[in-house]
Amino acid sequence: MMVLSPSEQDDLVRRVERLVRHRGIDRTVIAGVVDRVLGSLGTASVEQEIGTHTVVVMAESMPDLASRLRSVVQHGATLHDAAVASEGRHTVLAARVRAPEVATLRQAAERLGLRFFVRENVA
Repeated sequence: MMVLSPSEQDDLVRRVERLVRHRGIDRTVIAGVVDRVLGSLGTASVEQEIGTHTVVVMAESMPDLASRLRSVVQHGATLHDAAVASEGRHTVLAARVRAPEVATLRQAAERLGLRFFVRENVA
């Protein structure tokens, strides 16, 4: 289960806020999306493994973000504990990926024109 401290969660909200500041999205909207994604990850059943990374993929107006990403990746990577949240025209996916699969997922996201971020998990 992914657990962030309040300061880590605030930091994540600030990072997303910086990334989308030119779009004029209110901080409360960003915080709501981050809360929903983290909440979905928190209820996921697969235990965190050593050698996994948390990835965040952002898109505009793509409610089927997870399925599009999976179709491009096919068998090259598996999204564990994936959670998707949408607010207005923005869609965010957060998931765990095994370390060797990160590059494949990054390439798939770039092919689809998505923003891709990764954070190494420490067990």
